[in-house]
Amino acid sequence: MRLYRMSELLDIISAKFDKHLRKCFVLAIILGFAVHGYVISNLMVNHDSIVFLIDSKPDIRSGRWARVFWGGILSGNYQSPWIIGITTIIVLAVSITIVLAFFGNRKAWQDYLIVAIFVSFPVIACNFSYMFMSNEYAMALLFAVIGAVTAGRKEIYCKIIAVFSYIMCCAIYQSYIHVAIVLIAFKFICALFDEEDIKKSIKTVLINMVVMLVSMVVYYGITALVLKISGMEINRDAGLSLNLFTLKMIYVYFRDYIFRDKAVGGGRLHGILLALTYMAIALKGSYVLYKRKKEGILRMVLFLLTFCIMPLCFNALCLAVGYQTHQLMEFSFVFLYIFPIAFYERIFDEKECRIADYYLAFMMLVVTSQNIKFCNTCYYSLGLAYESSYSLANRIATHIEETEGWKKDTPVLFVGKLGWSETIYGETKPLLKEELKNVTGYNAGDYVYERGYLLRYFMNDYLGVKLPEPTEEMQEEILQSGIIDKMQSFPEKGSMEWYKGTLVIKLSDERVDSSLHKAYKELYVH
Repeated sequence: MRLYRMSELLDIISAKFDKHLRKCFVLAIILGFAVHGYVISNLMVNHDSIVFLIDSKPDIRSGRWARVFWGGILSGNYQSPWIIGITTIIVLAVSITIVLAFFGNRKAWQDYLIVAIFVSFPVIACNFSYMFMSNEYAMALLFAVIGAVTAGRKEIYCKIIAVFSYIMCCAIYQSYIHVAIVLIAFKFICALFDEEDIKKSIKTVLINMVVMLVSMVVYYGITALVLKISGMEINRDAGLSLNLFTLKMIYVYFRDYIFRDKAVGGGRLHGILLALTYMAIALKGSYVLYKRKKEGILRMVLFLLTFCIMPLCFNALCLAVGYQTHQLMEFSFVFLYIFPIAFYERIFDEKECRIADYYLAFMMLVVTSQNIKFCNTCYYSLGLAYESSYSLANRIATHIEETEGWKKDTPVLFVGKLGWSETIYGETKPLLKEELKNVTGYNAGDYVYERGYLLRYFMNDYLGVKLPEPTEEMQEEILQSGIIDKMQSFPEKGSMEWYKGTLVIKLSDERVDSSLHKAYKELYVH
């Protein structure tokens, strides 16, 4: 295998990506900054950012061991929005440019619309909410795209690149592997209409499946080795689960996504428009293939079968974890909107394409405009969350420091879930609004935050207020003493009391079983 000079390699890449694709790349960067500029130019943090502000250690227990390498290169140990934001946008632009080349040539306006849909997709807002490693998420996406593009090629080195890419994708964040699965499935659908030899199309898909399977085996093998060396156990979200319940939930979640409440025009309208679009594609595509003389019926059956299993492709990660766990896993759904634009000219005649042009352009422009609004609403809410949490933490810190007898080395114990004690007009209201609770991580149904660990991190990292924690034995003694039941909840008078040299602060009456707290301590608090 020949090793190219750098100039030769750049010439090859330049030849592969013509002037039009280079325009798309530049457009993706410009639109990326226009849509996400607010979050890049401001400090936006969430609950994970509090812990990782100055120590962005990867979660090796979740199988994300490649973040040790990529995190050090791309993110460093600080949440730096400008550097991380710029690299994220560039990597996203590279990814969509490769996707456009992968799907083949279209009209310029179609590619520009695909770029706009891609860079404004709301999952990117979710990525940027985890700014401290959003560029690593983008790298996982890029590796998934590279794997899908290279796995089906004849050259051995392309398959090696694909295996490496799939492994890196999973070792950064496993959820992006289903982006590759969706790309492969959609490419197969296109090949049913484009390829003369159906056997070649089937062979390419089978090769893709084998390459991905080999990659997963190697990935899990390396993960097991890393965990053994580090003395850790893989957590439940990174395990392997495949059963009938899982398969059912995949289709249920797909349905719920299509008809989600916050979609354009409400869930029902969004779902109906997408359903009508894909029904038209399925019916007309089946008819076109059926009328085809060579292997028409076989192609039609494969086309419809691929359509039926498509929800499985979009939610492939459910097969790895057993259930849907996070919005970050939804990036593959961007191809629900991209595929009709990239595909419809293969099945519609000239007259039908004229109608489809305007329908898809209007529909996708509306979706894109709503996505842009949604992303910036998320960023604004996250900014309010930071300010609200900063203000509340300041109030708590002031109360602590003004308490008679308090010293810097005084142990402090928080009890109760923050924000569920304030009664207004007879109704219980949170101190932090429901949509703002994520910064300090307090959730009324979540046991892991009961004793204020993220509040403690927030006050330590953002306020510089060091609050020593009492021993586990003292904590249990305080909880069993009955003193908590007699106290009021913050910020009412009597929400802070002394117990044997420990300052006890009752955040609310919402508490959880102490055994769950102990389990959380053993798993997460070091």
